Amino acid sequence: YGHVVRLTQCVTPLLPASSMKFFEDLSKKAADKFDKQVAKVKEHAEAGIVEVTGRGSAHWVDKADQKVREASEYSQQVMQEKMEEALLSHDSETINNLIDATLSHHVLSSEKTPESVRRAAKDIAARHLQLAIESENPKQLKGSLVAAKRLAATDIPEYAEAAEKYKLVKKLPAGWDVSSMRLHHLGRMFTENEIQDPDTIAKFQHLLDATHQKVITKDRRTGDVPEAYEVVSVKGICNADQWGQYMARREEIRQELQRVRRGAEQ
Repeated sequence: YGHVVRLTQCVTPLLPASSMKFFEDLSKKAADKFDKQVAKVKEHAEAGIVEVTGRGSAHWVDKADQKVREASEYSQQVMQEKMEEALLSHDSETINNLIDATLSHHVLSSEKTPESVRRAAKDIAARHLQLAIESENPKQLKGSLVAAKRLAATDIPEYAEAAEKYKLVKKLPAGWDVSSMRLHHLGRMFTENEIQDPDTIAKFQHLLDATHQKVITKDRRTGDVPEAYEVVSVKGICNADQWGQYMARREEIRQELQRVRRGAEQ
């Protein structure tokens, strides 16, 4: 069937409409035949299941789902008990191992996560955030913020405090919300917002109006050339790492200009 479709696509520019209809009909017949064969296989499989087990496939699917739910509930109960024991005995190694196991299954933020596991995760996040705050090290602050998000601990006071400290240390603009930034796969923290402020949108519109030129280019020697451009939407990207690079480069330029001025005065 796949070969027939590809052949139809290949000969489209070359064959007349009558020939094309022939290939389209052939493709449809092949597809219909394939669907009938699949339905027949399913019918035979279902009959075989009923003959051997006395029940249809839907019954066994439901039963498998029930077993999965029971196993999940049991594992959560065991984790709850082990976490309670580790918390009572202050066993940090066991606590960390249990949290790592929870993170590996991506269930820490689930409503079904045991309360003891959530509490332990938040305690660990709070300790790391506090150490980062005291260090005032941007890399340590960033790492603790990312870890707190993974531990679903963004609602603790230390998280907000660390976010403000990171903004202060990195000298980020006052309007940036570090706590809402997400982590890019390359390690960059950024956020993207739709700009709704009419004055800001008007400034971008003015930028397009002031810089637009009606010029005929190589790819537009014929046809109409745009008279103007209209701003449809504006998005603001807050990238903490790029802002740091911008600030560093700006400082370099400032120092270079100072050296030039001093040289001119001498």
